[in-house]
Amino acid sequence: MPTVRVRPTFFSEWLIFPWVLDTIVNEGKITLPYGSGRHAPIAAEDQARFIATVLTHPSGHIGKTYELCGPVELDHQGIAEELSNVIDRKIVYSPATLDEYREHLQKYDLPEFVIQHFIEVAIDYQNGVFRGKDSMIEQITGKAPQTVEAFVRANRQLFGA
Repeated sequence: MPTVRVRPTFFSEWLIFPWVLDTIVNEGKITLPYGSGRHAPIAAEDQARFIATVLTHPSGHIGKTYELCGPVELDHQGIAEELSNVIDRKIVYSPATLDEYREHLQKYDLPEFVIQHFIEVAIDYQNGVFRGKDSMIEQITGKAPQTVEAFVRANRQLFGA
């Protein structure tokens, strides 16, 4: 069966998940257990545009694997700085431990298997699994993916700005 594999990194929308957004809005912090790991956040709309393009014009893509990333690789300190600049309010990255993160996630009544998944993702993140930045989306779709700054600007009201 002809296939194309798409492997996205962390979505930009991760920043607006309730357990992340609440600490940004209410405490001025990103409190994830990601250490000094890095990734290039990718907006869902950029992934959708890429996937739609590949589905409508599959020749040349069959059998390929695409790692979908945003255009700029950042650590969470850098993401906090981007947030701060756009919403004009100081946001800091204050890394949590895995145990603190588990406790935080439990407050949102997430199923245990989801919490365990997020813990394992955090370990992978700390180990550099999600590094990389975009090299394909603009080439294939004709439009560059959003930066963190552009994503935050488009969703500014959600961050309490």
